[in-house]
Amino acid sequence: MVKKTHYIAKDGRRVRHGNLRMYNRVVEFLEEKGEASTHEILDYCNNAPSKATGRPLQHSITMHQLGNLLAKYPAFVNMGMVMVESSTSRLADRGRYKIATWCLLDWLEGGTEE
Repeated sequence: MVKKTHYIAKDGRRVRHGNLRMYNRVVEFLEEKGEASTHEILDYCNNAPSKATGRPLQHSITMHQLGNLLAKYPAFVNMGMVMVESSTSRLADRGRYKIATWCLLDWLEGGTEE
């Protein structure tokens, strides 16, 4: 018997079994928001309440896992980089770094037709 490794996500795309739950959460968030930074997506995935229980999910995602998820699947489009300031830095010049902003491919295609 062949083990099933891919499943169908809520947007109809094939997703590996281990990524399915977080993939669906990222799609859900980007459908609501349209465009978001990597940090906003990470905060949502790790802190947003579950629809079934109303509590945050037990399993969180790391920044490394999220970066791989966003880069691997073509449903997510990198819209560019945004400069943000660090809240922990005391020096104004050294407290800035770039983070990526993302949107859904379907959202991008729908927005350009209007």
